[in-house]
Amino acid sequence: MANGGIIGPVINPQRGSVITTITSSTPYTSPGFGPGTATVLVVAGGGGGGNGGGGGGAGGLRLISSQPIPASAVSITIGAGGSGGSPSARGTTGSNTVFTSAVSPITSSGGGGGATATTPLKSGLAGGSGGGASYVCGGGTGGAGNTPPVSPPQGNLAGNSVDGGGTGSTGGGGAGAASSAGTPTSNSTGGIGTDVTPTFGAGYGSSGYFSGGGGSAAIGATYAPGPGGLGGGGAGNTNTGAGTAGTANTGGGGGSGGTAGGGSYGS
Repeated sequence: MANGGIIGPVINPQRGSVITTITSSTPYTSPGFGPGTATVLVVAGGGGGGNGGGGGGAGGLRLISSQPIPASAVSITIGAGGSGGSPSARGTTGSNTVFTSAVSPITSSGGGGGATATTPLKSGLAGGSGGGASYVCGGGTGGAGNTPPVSPPQGNLAGNSVDGGGTGSTGGGGAGAASSAGTPTSNSTGGIGTDVTPTFGAGYGSSGYFSGGGGSAAIGATYAPGPGGLGGGGAGNTNTGAGTAGTANTGGGGGSGGTAGGGSYGS
């Protein structure tokens, strides 16, 4: 599994300092900070895309202001993205990212895995944001988001799919919005992520958005696969190839590929 989640930047308003973004699991000591409070972005790994079905859900995103920061080291766990699906398995759910402060820990939940094009596996999995559903056999149910529940919510659900005879699958939910439902003539886009530029300013991240849902697959050439959601979500593909993986260290869900290609990693 690819390294998916992220913590940062950690901004301490009392000292006006910005701490380097954290993308690997390591103890973190706030240089010259603690004790104090900070604004902390905690993003989990995105879910893997399904095979011939739904996109992976985005990793949970939590933006916490006035987070207590101790003088001692804080244990950091960066969640990996989930694996892509196969004809016999959904995409797997991403791993949690944890800012393990003894004073007030923060956990963001991995994104739900996307559904695969078989009847028992046609519904997406729950997670920080939910995994998308596959079109097969009347369609399936998109995975629930904000699981387990926190306030404010860390993510959104994925839309339900319909059976369009090779189309109608849904993208994964995003931290900023749910993915739309599939239709008989379209495969849905992954849900949009959350824009963090109002908090951290322009230039943080490639687009300022994190935790976009993965796009859905298109079986056959009549209709296009679903794009990934803004915020690192990977695009879906047709039945000729695998979906596109989520962008590294964004919490983006993996796109779903066709039955010959399979799903892709979340990130």
